[in-house]
Amino acid sequence: MGESEGRSEQVIQDWKNGCLKKIYNYIGNQPDIASVGPCRRDLYKRDLYNHKGVQMVDLFNASRGCRFSCYPCAVSYLGGRKFRPRPVDKVVEDMAGIDNNRLFIVDNSLAQDKQWEMDLFRAIAPLKKKWISHTIEDDPEVLDLAAKAGAWYVYQAVYDTSDYIKERVKRYHDYGIGVEGTILFGLDNQTEDDIKRLIDFLGEIDLDLAEFTIFAPFPHTKGHDDLLRQGRIFDFDWDHYNAGQVVYQPKHMTPEKLQDLYEYAWKSFYASESQEAKMFRLFCNVALREMEEGTYRPRDRRLANKSFGRDVDRSKRNVNVRTESQKLIVKNAE
Repeated sequence: MGESEGRSEQVIQDWKNGCLKKIYNYIGNQPDIASVGPCRRDLYKRDLYNHKGVQMVDLFNASRGCRFSCYPCAVSYLGGRKFRPRPVDKVVEDMAGIDNNRLFIVDNSLAQDKQWEMDLFRAIAPLKKKWISHTIEDDPEVLDLAAKAGAWYVYQAVYDTSDYIKERVKRYHDYGIGVEGTILFGLDNQTEDDIKRLIDFLGEIDLDLAEFTIFAPFPHTKGHDDLLRQGRIFDFDWDHYNAGQVVYQPKHMTPEKLQDLYEYAWKSFYASESQEAKMFRLFCNVALREMEEGTYRPRDRRLANKSFGRDVDRSKRNVNVRTESQKLIVKNAE
């Protein structure tokens, strides 16, 4: 349990000596962040991370830990309640060695140390990678640097219907950065009407994508502790803690009503344009930027009939109205 840098050797040695322990618990005892090195990406079977010839994004960590301790989140328990940024030169070296133009920087939030964040964006800009991330600093200078460093789109929590949220989404777009809204349902301050207003609000803020989740009371979070103490958790099957099923008694509605609202949100947001079509537009946006910079890679025709290692039924095709730029992407891909 916990981070493995500097600890795996002991586990392997114990196995060799026939004295392997059931648990190696390093939670709360994080290694020096400078010891975090590059992943063994040469071990990947990349054909299994490919959809119809298009390579999926590589996952990447520029930091660990989080100085925040949000109500539903377990990151501060798993990675420590302290922001632990990797040295920028190490990040650049690691990122430069990845044979993929597109990355997902999976850090919980890059908006924890403004100076480090700006230094990071300046340093990775020459790599011309395109990347997705969670929240970045809501600051014009940082947003400009992020855009120049290859920000593709970001995950932005939409937790209310305020002008602040509306303006924040607009600012991302002003710098050419897409936005996927993350919307959490089921907190104690939400009524049925609140959730319906939030769903309606999404149509006003021009999100590129939206992802809906039901509050899941994960262990080692305040949310879990509160609901457990109040006797409101009725389902302890870990397979159901997937943020898409209700496992507790909501404060202002029945579990069935919360489940219905969650399903309604998905259908409502993607009613006029499918999730696949919206994602295709984001893909076209990033591909055009890559073409302008000379870094675009056409899809691998050998894998055109495969999706994550499985055969694709080519008789089932999505029919979407494409813009001229989207047609250009498809033509270049083929």
